Amino acid sequence: MSNREPHVTESQLQEVTVTVTNLAPHAGTFQTPFWVGFHNGFDTYDRGRPVSPGAESLAEDGDTALITEEFAFSEQGQIDGTLGDAPIAPGETVEHTFLIDPSQGNANFFNYASMILPSNDTWIANGNEFAHQVFDEEGNFIPLDITVTGEQALDAGSEVNDEIPENTAFFGQQMPDTGVEQNEGVQLAEGFLPPGSGGILDDPMFANADYTAEDYEFARIQVTAEPITDSAMEPPAEPPSEPMMEPSAEPASESPELQLPELEQVTVAITNNAPHAGTFQTPFWVGFHNGFDTYDRGRPVSPGAESLAEDGDTTLITEEFAFSGQGQIDGTLGNAPIAPGETVYMTFNVDPSQGNANFFNYASMVLPSNDTWIANGNEFAHQVFDEEGNFMPLDITVTGEQALDAGSEVNDEIPENTAFFGQQMPDTGVEQNEGVQLAEGFLPPGSGGILDDPMFANADYTAEDYEFAQIQVTNNSSAKLSSTLDGAQEVEAGDDRATGISELLLNERGDALSYSLTVSGLDFGAFIGDGTAQTEYTGDDVTRLHIHDGNRGENGDVALGIIDLVEPAADGQDSDDLTITMNDDGTTTLTGIWEESDPTLIGLSEFTDEINHAAPGEDIGLYWNIHTEDFPGGAIRGQLQGQAIEPDPVTGNGVGDRYALASDGETTTVTDFEDGLDYFTLEGGLSFGQLNIVQVEQNTQINIIDTGEVLAELTGISVEQITEVDFA
Repeated sequence: MSNREPHVTESQLQEVTVTVTNLAPHAGTFQTPFWVGFHNGFDTYDRGRPVSPGAESLAEDGDTALITEEFAFSEQGQIDGTLGDAPIAPGETVEHTFLIDPSQGNANFFNYASMILPSNDTWIANGNEFAHQVFDEEGNFIPLDITVTGEQALDAGSEVNDEIPENTAFFGQQMPDTGVEQNEGVQLAEGFLPPGSGGILDDPMFANADYTAEDYEFARIQVTAEPITDSAMEPPAEPPSEPMMEPSAEPASESPELQLPELEQVTVAITNNAPHAGTFQTPFWVGFHNGFDTYDRGRPVSPGAESLAEDGDTTLITEEFAFSGQGQIDGTLGNAPIAPGETVYMTFNVDPSQGNANFFNYASMVLPSNDTWIANGNEFAHQVFDEEGNFMPLDITVTGEQALDAGSEVNDEIPENTAFFGQQMPDTGVEQNEGVQLAEGFLPPGSGGILDDPMFANADYTAEDYEFAQIQVTNNSSAKLSSTLDGAQEVEAGDDRATGISELLLNERGDALSYSLTVSGLDFGAFIGDGTAQTEYTGDDVTRLHIHDGNRGENGDVALGIIDLVEPAADGQDSDDLTITMNDDGTTTLTGIWEESDPTLIGLSEFTDEINHAAPGEDIGLYWNIHTEDFPGGAIRGQLQGQAIEPDPVTGNGVGDRYALASDGETTTVTDFEDGLDYFTLEGGLSFGQLNIVQVEQNTQINIIDTGEVLAELTGISVEQITEVDFA
C-alpha cells in the first residue's frame, strides 16, 4: 500500500473505505492493483491527448509509483493509495481504509485507475475528475457505488496493441516498457484481437475476456465512510519512561483473540527413476496453484518454460507463477542435476483455506538434451486439496512416453548446443520457434549423438517401461509442538501487555520444522511493507526474534535467528521461507520453515530426537523469545511443548487409491473408499490374519486383534464389503 496519511489535530477525520471487486467472469480479465485518489481537481487523463508518464506507466505495466508522484506534485489532492499487491483475479476483492479530513477541502472528489490484464495498454480510469464526489462543501460524506463496464475500457495510445507475448503484460512479457511505442492520444479501446489470430482470446485462460461482449463488467468500486468519534481522537497516554516491571491493574485495551493460519505441512519427494547410465533431470520446479498453466500442446512455450526446457533455469517460470496471481507457493527441488536413483525433497507451508493451492504442477528439463523436458500440461490433473481443504496425497510416475519437445530449439545434439553434453553457455542452440509436442527420442545410436556416449548408454527414453521420475506429495508430519508466549515466562521482567501463540510441525524426514506464530501487542512494522511503524510508541518495536536452546526458567543460546537488528549473525536465518503478515485485527503472524539446510547457529538435527519423543504437554528444550526496545532481554517468551497429532481424514484421488496401514498409534480415516477399486497395504510386518474388521454404527473399523489398536475407520462402508481381496 502506497499512501500518505494527513496530519490532523482535531476530530474531523473520516474513516473512508474503498472496496474494489473484479466483476469479470471466470477466464475473464484481471486488473492490476487499483490506484485511487481523493482530491479537488486532479486530472488523470484527457481523451484524445497523450497520457502523462504516470498514466502511461500504469496503463502499460500496472506501476502506480509515477502517478502517485504526479498526484503529490499537483497539490490538488489530500491522499492516494494502491489497493492490492498482485493482479486481481475475477471475483477477487481488495480494500483499504483511508483517514481523510474533509475540512481541508482537498478531498471532495474520487479518482480511480487500473490496467486491464492481459493487454498492451488497455486500462480503466475516470477522465472527468469531478464525476465522483465524496464530500460536499460542508464536509458531509457522499457514498459511491461505481460499476465499470467493458464499454468504458480505454486505450492509452502509448503502445501498439499487437498482443505479442513478449510485449503484452500478463501474457508473457518479462520486462516493463517493452512494447512497440505508439505516441497517440487516449481513446476508447476497441477490444482484443479476434479469436483465431493467435492473441489473448485464443488462450483458454482468457477465453471469456472479450470485454466488448454485451453486459461485460470490469469492476465494482464502493466508497463508504465512518466518522471517528472524539474519544478515538484522544492522544495516547504517555508511554512509561522505564519498562513496566509490574503487571497493569487493567489492560489498556482488550486483546484480540489470537488465531493461527490453517497451514498444512506438505513435503514433495522426487526420485529419478531412470536406469544406470540413463537420463538426469535438472532441479524440479513445482507449484501449488488453482489454475496456473505451464504449457499448451501445439503452442510456443512461455519465456519461463523455454528457459527451463533449454537450460534448466527456473527463475523465469517462478516469476510467471508469481505474476499470474493463480498460485500460492512454488519452489525448486535440488541445486544440481539429479542423477538416476537420486531423490530430492522440499517441504512447504500451504494454506488450503485460501483456495489458491488446490492443484500441483511440476516441470524439469531432461539431461542431456536440447529442449526435452517433462511437465504436466493439464493444470487440473493433480489435485492436492479438495474444496473443503482436505489433503489428497499424490504419487505420480512420469514415463518416457510423456517426454516433451519444447519446440524452441533444434534437437541437433551437437555438444556445444546440448545441455549436459558439452554446452558451456545457456541459450546457445539453434532457434526453432515451434509449438510443444511429444518428444520423438534422441538421435539413433551410430549418429554421434547422446546415445553413443557410454555415460548415457541407457538413456533411450522411448524404450519400453522407461521411467523418468516418481513424484510423491505427502503431509506426514512426525511430531507437533505448540507454545503460548507471554511476559511471565521471561527470566527477567517481561511485557505484560503482549501475548502470542504458535504451532510447529516436524516433517517425517526430520529435516524441516514448519512454524506459525501470531503475536498481539508488539510492533513488527519495521519488517512489513515500507517499514512504517504500526504504533506511535517506539517501546513496543520488535528488535529481535529467535528460537533459543534452553529449558523453562533459564536463558539459552540462539538456535534459529529469524529477526535481529542487534546482532547480524543471528538475523535472516530463515529468509528463504519467512513471511510476516499484519492481520486486520492488529495482530501479526509469522510463518516459515526451520530447515536443516538453513544457516542456523545450532542445527535442527540437534533437537529432532527430543521433538519426536515429546509427550503432549511436555516441555522441550526450545523456546521462542521476542525482544523489543523496552525489553531488550526479551518481552515475551514461550516454551515449546509436545502436542498430539490428530490425523486428518483421508480422501483418495478417485482411481485405485492405496491406503497404507501400520501399527503406529494413528488411525487412518477414509472418507471415500470404493470397494473393488481402492485397496489397503499392511506395513511393519502386519498380516491380514492379525486383523479384526467390525461395524461401528455406519462405519467400518479395522483393528489389530491382539492390541485392539484401530488402524483405520471407513466412513459409510459396511463391514461385509471389506474382505482379504481388499488388501494387497
